[in-house]
Amino acid sequence: MRFSLDIEGDRLVSRELLGVEARAFDARPAFKAISRQIIGWEKDLFRTAGASGGEPWEPLAASTVARKAEEGLDKRILQAHRDLRKSLTVLRSPDMILDIDRDGLTFGSRLATAGYAQRGTRAHDIPNAFGSGRTVRHPGTPPRKIGQFNELQKRMMVRTLQQFIVQARIDSRRAA
Repeated sequence: MRFSLDIEGDRLVSRELLGVEARAFDARPAFKAISRQIIGWEKDLFRTAGASGGEPWEPLAASTVARKAEEGLDKRILQAHRDLRKSLTVLRSPDMILDIDRDGLTFGSRLATAGYAQRGTRAHDIPNAFGSGRTVRHPGTPPRKIGQFNELQKRMMVRTLQQFIVQARIDSRRAA
């Protein structure tokens, strides 16, 4: 990308435009701030069982809550072993996907359960369910929004990128 402006004797404008060009070419600082925003929003989703994203997650079946209690697991939705939550909320978790380069970022989880949570599952049989030796019919699970953003969040990410490119500024209050 190239910016040019011919104004005799005005080097300040030229330097500012060169800075805009450089920041537009390599926006890693903005993408790092945006990644902190995303991780914060994911923490909120797990803390509020989806409500912070605008749609609370459908409650677990009573049988699932009872089984989790029997097995000493976390009874909250999508948090039986906390692996999925950690993969989306703990920076440098081995299961977190966070790749930042000069023109973008990729965020997600390496865990298969993230896909099941995102898309939901159809009814299916579970052979030898929970070590019981018998097959149990699972009714399936509804999709639960993780890694999706509402319009306000999308605008906040764009604003963070714009402020960095145009003003060379990252508003840390918005990036938390």
